[in-house]
Amino acid sequence: MQTQEVVIKPHVKVMMKSDAELLDEVVVVAYGTATKKSFTGSATEIKGDRIANKNPSELSKALTGEVAGVQVVSTSGQPGSNASIRIRGLGSVNSSRAPLYVVDGIPFGSDLSGIDPSDIETTTVLKDATATALYGSRAANGVILLTTKKGKKGKTRVEADVKYGVNTRLIPLYDSMESPERFVELTWEGIKNKYQYAGGRDEATAAAMASKLLWGYDDPQAGYQNSGIYKGYNMWNTGDVIDPATGKFKAGVTRKYIPEKWDDYIFRTGEKFEASVKISGGSEKLSHYTSFGYLKDEGYYIGSDFERFNARSNMSQDITSWLKSNINMAYSYMEMNKPGQGDNMNNGFQFVNFMPSLFPVFQRDENGNKIKDNVVGGYMYDYGMAEGYGRPYASGVNLREQFNWTKMSINLIHSMVTQCLKRLS
Repeated sequence: MQTQEVVIKPHVKVMMKSDAELLDEVVVVAYGTATKKSFTGSATEIKGDRIANKNPSELSKALTGEVAGVQVVSTSGQPGSNASIRIRGLGSVNSSRAPLYVVDGIPFGSDLSGIDPSDIETTTVLKDATATALYGSRAANGVILLTTKKGKKGKTRVEADVKYGVNTRLIPLYDSMESPERFVELTWEGIKNKYQYAGGRDEATAAAMASKLLWGYDDPQAGYQNSGIYKGYNMWNTGDVIDPATGKFKAGVTRKYIPEKWDDYIFRTGEKFEASVKISGGSEKLSHYTSFGYLKDEGYYIGSDFERFNARSNMSQDITSWLKSNINMAYSYMEMNKPGQGDNMNNGFQFVNFMPSLFPVFQRDENGNKIKDNVVGGYMYDYGMAEGYGRPYASGVNLREQFNWTKMSINLIHSMVTQCLKRLS
């Protein structure tokens, strides 16, 4: 508004007037910059503050819900994984559907996880042919322009930022059978139904056979071999646990031990630590911006984590009235550990939902005590296999020990490579 001078009175009334020299808002487009008033294409700009307020570990997920017509789909909760971004639907059946990313005017073909979101000044999404024409066919699925922060004229500023958080699960998993007693009751009922309805026995005979075969009674001549549960998984003080009249556990049957919950050995409360230092400033002809950042993000799923170290330096100098030089340098080092998340028994989420609560994490002796592992230390893990028996799900698999062996293998390979490099040098 225009500056006005008025005479001081007991009551002063000032009518504000617009300033004719008000600057138009500037947006970043493919060709450089343009005033918002004169720009006729479809572009949406997101300020860096909006992204920083979401405290994201990875840039693409921070765009969720920010731009109309842009779909951001996170297909995995893996720390450091990129979200799938689709601008105005699917542009191709067989070819890539991802937009073109341009960082400070340079097409970017690397992993977005390597960019620290706090280094972003603005994000502009170009959605139509007018705005993306400069990039040709590469822009068929839209363009996302990322402009990193630059130094501003004035005294040198030093900013330090440290953040800490946790990753945990608040929404419960699917309801599953958590009682070992109920699992045994249903196993007994299944054997009884097999011989009553499929085998033609009367109910009393079928019930007696179910009680006899429940703990894997072997009678090869009669065809009753490994028909029930392996006796080593009987955690109760007797083998006669089911009342044939009711199909329920008998009163007075007690446990030798309480089996471990697989959730406690596959999931955790992961920690997230992030720290950054930014130095910026400038004079009339020279501006500079330098940042260093470190991120350690542990996932809720044991074995999943993401670690990143990044550095960025942007310098700009006005050499003459018509010549300007810019130097933008960036470095990023990332490590990601990603356990199995496919549609198989190596997926911890599927493993927990499908694994019957009867089967423990560790092997047990006849008294219910965990068996020590004299080779690698600790206790021996249970793989659901014994004397020809295989548990009904994930027989031969123990997901918890797989995490340990994978980590040990990685450390061993790293040590071997290090030793080889030392000898070569």
